[in-house]
Amino acid sequence: MVGNGFSPLGKGAMIDSHDFVVRCTSCVTAHQGEAGSKIDAWAWFGNANLWPNLYKIPDGKFQSWFILNPASKKFNSDACAYAARLSEARGLPFAPISPGLFNLARTVLKVQPSTGFLAILMALQRLHPRRMTVVGMDATLPTNPGWDEPHPVKLWKTDGKRAYGHNFVREKQLLAASIKAKRFGPLFWTTDIEWVRLP
Repeated sequence: MVGNGFSPLGKGAMIDSHDFVVRCTSCVTAHQGEAGSKIDAWAWFGNANLWPNLYKIPDGKFQSWFILNPASKKFNSDACAYAARLSEARGLPFAPISPGLFNLARTVLKVQPSTGFLAILMALQRLHPRRMTVVGMDATLPTNPGWDEPHPVKLWKTDGKRAYGHNFVREKQLLAASIKAKRFGPLFWTTDIEWVRLP
């Protein structure tokens, strides 16, 4: 599981040695080819306006792990159907998050979950009992205002429009506890998980 943080840089050989590699959203521009090239699934959210304005879509063929817009308060079947058409137009097998898993994460966090958070849960649900390595989930830095706040915070304001961030600390706490307990709500697993540079 490869997030968009800094820890994957220089670890391309290690990442590509895994039998199944999941990368997230802006992986192409975030790592500029310095974190390996293998990709079996791409976790993303959004709509047609984000293809390619926000994301540079990776090359090759891989599963399209659509996680909806994390700001959604519940599973949106219309958005999912639209994403399916986008994926199929590019010849990508469509494999969206399940309604139950999305709603579970949204309920537990009580704020919008990040792409990485949802992608990790999807991988645990789909790839168990494979051993998992998590790398790149370290994009939360002290230079990001509010990165260590215990509650949702406003990260930036542009042209009068507010953009609200994820509760990264809460996510890391939940994931660390879940990895130790090998469960997240009704989701159980028996595999070992290695988290490279757990923040």
